[in-house]
Amino acid sequence: MKKLRFICAGVKALFYLKVLKRNYPLALRWQLLDRCSNRCLYCSLWKSPRKEMNLEEIKRILNEVKKAGTVRISYSGGEPLLRNDIYEIIRYTKILGISPSINTCGAMFEKKEKAIKLLDLVKISIDGKKETHDFIANRNGSFEEAIKAVELAKKWKVKTVITTTISNYNLDDIDFLLELSQKYNLKIKIFTILHLKES
Repeated sequence: MKKLRFICAGVKALFYLKVLKRNYPLALRWQLLDRCSNRCLYCSLWKSPRKEMNLEEIKRILNEVKKAGTVRISYSGGEPLLRNDIYEIIRYTKILGISPSINTCGAMFEKKEKAIKLLDLVKISIDGKKETHDFIANRNGSFEEAIKAVELAKKWKVKTVITTTISNYNLDDIDFLLELSQKYNLKIKIFTILHLKES
């Protein structure tokens, strides 16, 4: 049923784009906040966090994007699980019939079990072996948290993918990351090089 709904939305999007010459936002990536548990070397959001919207403002925007035809929303940050109202945000997204996913470093995973179990997809960031990942995240213990999040997501039967950002810091860890995805039988999404070490 969900697959049929997405196919219908895709057909409608093509109609808007080709016939009516209007954009149709099938999917959105929403940066809910700039705060994060990690201090990744390739990210600077956490250095100057902006004011965050409250729950009512978020619900109002969700109503608007639903009317516009959005069928998927990926919540990111920062770390979206740091929001105290993340369960309410995800729940309201589901009520509207929009498929929710999040990008997370895994730090708050166990504490936010109720919210995680509502998701259609969780994307967990792992950037290499323990030493590499913790170095890039600028926080000891980050790797173990991410691995625990992967294992909990599988235990809770939440669809999961591993995401990684390739840079000169972790080029030598690509094989490890591929093996890790095979170990947990998960897809891995690899993003573009964003940060290079100075020579």
